[in-house]
Amino acid sequence: MPFCTALQYRTRILDLQLKQPIATGCKPCHNKTRMSDTTQSPVQDAEIVTEPPNPSSPPPAFDINAYNATLEIVRHRLTLLEKARAEMKTLNEMYNDIFTNDDGYNEADKVVKEALKKKKDVKAQLAKQTAAVETYGKIKDLKAQIKDNEEALSQELMEYYKTSGVTEIETEDGDVQEFKIVVKLKSPRLLV
Repeated sequence: MPFCTALQYRTRILDLQLKQPIATGCKPCHNKTRMSDTTQSPVQDAEIVTEPPNPSSPPPAFDINAYNATLEIVRHRLTLLEKARAEMKTLNEMYNDIFTNDDGYNEADKVVKEALKKKKDVKAQLAKQTAAVETYGKIKDLKAQIKDNEEALSQELMEYYKTSGVTEIETEDGDVQEFKIVVKLKSPRLLV
């Protein structure tokens, strides 16, 4: 499924900000049609026929303008995020200083910490019981199983999106669930 160019994407963002109808022709990746919105009859058996790709057709040309526009947008967004995170860090420090500089708060905090220590000691004793150890082992196994299944589902939904171009899927129960695709930047690696 083709994605829109950076210029189409930028125009779409501006259209959304101005609350104007989209006039960019950017339909493949931003036109949302829900399965539940269609008024077709139930699914019927059908054969999907696809033509093999034409080996003589040239690959799509690299659009340097779209690349540069997208790169500019991403770099600007990264700068905005860096500034916002720095400001939030400063504000959080100021906010926490309000509490740490108050004697009444510090006294109450001390009482809470003592109570939490007692609670932790009692919990540690109870966790050593045979039933607690067995139950915790089962919980740990189920957490690992759920995590593995969620990772597999994420990959399968990405493949489903690539092949179908929609972000909704009908479950075995007949419910329609929408999913979203999230892309995150990793922290830059420090070279030693």
